[in-house]
Amino acid sequence: MVERMKKVRPEDLTEKRGAARIAERIIEILKKVEAAGFDEVILYFNVGLKPHSQVKDEMARFMAEVAPAFADARKENAA
Repeated sequence: MVERMKKVRPEDLTEKRGAARIAERIIEILKKVEAAGFDEVILYFNVGLKPHSQVKDEMARFMAEVAPAFADARKENAA
């Protein structure tokens, strides 16, 4: 991941093209993490020199597009 982040260009951080595909990929990765037995992860949204408004937008998109895929797990952990 570190090597991948070293190759990221500023314009890559603001690209919104393919957002649905990106959300699907994130869900896929986090499902694998979950299947491996992890029940917590740390997510970094403020990577690079992104404006605060963009960070907030990305966090909101994560909650709208990715987090619902894990709603059952949140309910089980709350019980």
